[in-house]
Amino acid sequence: SLKFLLPTTLVLNDMDNEVAMAFEETCKRLEQAGHHLTRQAVPEFQTIFELYAQYGSFASHESLALFEDMLEQRGDEVDPRVGKRILMLKGRPSTDYLKLVYTQRRLIKDFWHTYQDFDAILCPTVPILPPTIESLQNDVAYFKANNLVLRNTSLFNFLAGPSLSIPCGTTQQGLSVGLMISAGPHREKWTLEVASAIHPTLQQSR
Repeated sequence: SLKFLLPTTLVLNDMDNEVAMAFEETCKRLEQAGHHLTRQAVPEFQTIFELYAQYGSFASHESLALFEDMLEQRGDEVDPRVGKRILMLKGRPSTDYLKLVYTQRRLIKDFWHTYQDFDAILCPTVPILPPTIESLQNDVAYFKANNLVLRNTSLFNFLAGPSLSIPCGTTQQGLSVGLMISAGPHREKWTLEVASAIHPTLQQSR
């Protein structure tokens, strides 16, 4: 019997119906198998996105440091959406990056201490089904989809929590829906053990 945290902050927002149905069915199966699931708000998730909005993301800061000259000289060879997001940070003070680093270290320590009583954290790996290329021609639609696709995984990337995704359902089109299992820093082996423990139960629900 394992204790799982199911965050209700951000990670369940804007889910496609088939993803939501597969996730709820998975939760039901796990409870029927004797595992304990606790749904609660996780305000730290909102804090992470507020930090990115305030200071910029690690990816953009580090990409600018590495590729600024190349983007300025050969920017037309780069996906304009990618190049634009990187160059948006040009001129920002280096203290923004340092504040992000120091805040991340503190948040990682506090976060995993707060939720240490849980064996793992569960959420949908990606809240939406794959969008079509045609639907992403508009920049607004592209960045909305991009943010949703990266949102849940980026949270645990920020928190240094090893995560893995295993299939937990299948859509009408035959696409797999993923369940993300996350644990604290340096707990890769434990995360794999949790996945192995619940995988048979999830296979039953497909």
